[in-house]
Parts: sequence; structure tokens; C-alpha cells
Amino acid sequence: MSGSSALAIAGLDGLERGCHHIRLELDGRPLPAIAVVALGPASFTGEDVLECLVPGGELLLTRLIESFHHVANARGLALRSAEPGEFTARAYLNGRIDLLEAEGIGEAIRAETDSHLRAANLMSGGGLGSIAGALVDELTRLTALVEAGIDFTDQEDVVAISNPDLAAALVAAIGDLERRLDDAVAIERLESVPRVVLAGAANAGKS
Repeated sequence: MSGSSALAIAGLDGLERGCHHIRLELDGRPLPAIAVVALGPASFTGEDVLECLVPGGELLLTRLIESFHHVANARGLALRSAEPGEFTARAYLNGRIDLLEAEGIGEAIRAETDSHLRAANLMSGGGLGSIAGALVDELTRLTALVEAGIDFTDQEDVVAISNPDLAAALVAAIGDLERRLDDAVAIERLESVPRVVLAGAANAGKS
């Protein structure tokens, strides 16, 4: 569960960050469990997050979720089932991850090949965002130098960037971007497992 009422719904108000051996009440009986608590804003979603590890069994899990909903309704607390990808969406909306990292998580879930998974991990780990960020920082620096030369030409201590230096910096940025694009493989090409056919005459050594 993620949200300001996550701990309250489970009857675990005041529990600190970390792993805790607990007993949840289910149908009037204690249920042994492990609670993993991450308090906002330092959690994945930026909100209070509670994860309960309980003995397996579909019926038991269904009854436990029903119990949480019953407690929430009785106490006037909002609780609903999460939509697919909602925890990642909350992390993005709360500024915990950027859009590329969110897309990387989605690609990692869908990955069917090692290459696809590596590309997804690069996105979700922020590697692609760092590359884009560095390019934006350089363009912002050049823009500031150009604007300084336009707005403060009457001040002796402000030196505008020369046209040759500006052109050289832009060519370098474009070259770096083109090299990265040349080395890149579209994520769509990594999604499917390639079909390999060994063809040849009989007894040619295909085995």
C-alpha cells in the first residue's frame, strides 16, 4: 500500500522504516507476517509505503485484502486497488523518478531478451537521462553566453562568446549526439527474440 493512510489501515501506526515481525488480525486471529516500511518522501513512490509478506495462498491473500478494505471503510480512509503501473506513476508524479526512468521500468517488465532488459535497465537507472541532461546543460551554457553578449555589451567585464567558439562547441555537441545515435539500437528491435535459420546441403556440417 502506498499513501498517507497505509500504516493506519494495517493497524501499524508509528512503525519506523525497516523490516518488522508483526501479527496482522484476520478473522479475529493473529496472522504472522513481515512488514517492510518505507516512509515518504524517501520511499519509491514518495509516499508512506507498506509491504506485507505473509504465508502464501490465494484465499488467504484475498481475505487479507478484504480485511484492509473493511478497516478502511470503517475508519473513513480511502483505499482502492492500484491500477497497473500506478506505483511507478506515483513515483514520477512525486518527483522520485523522471519520465525516462518510468519508461525504463515498463520496458524491463516487458523485456523478453537479455538485450531488451539491458536497454531497459539503462533507462530505469537514469543513464539515458544523464546523457540527455549533460547535453541540455551544455546548450544552456552556450545560450547564456550568447544572451550575455547581447544584453550586457556595454559592460567591460562581460565577454561574449565568439562565433568560432560557439560554432565549435555546437559542432562538438552535435557530433557527440550523432555518435550516440549511431551506436544505439531501437528498443523495438530488442523486444522480440530473433529467428535464426541454419541452411545448407545435407551433411554440410550444420549440426
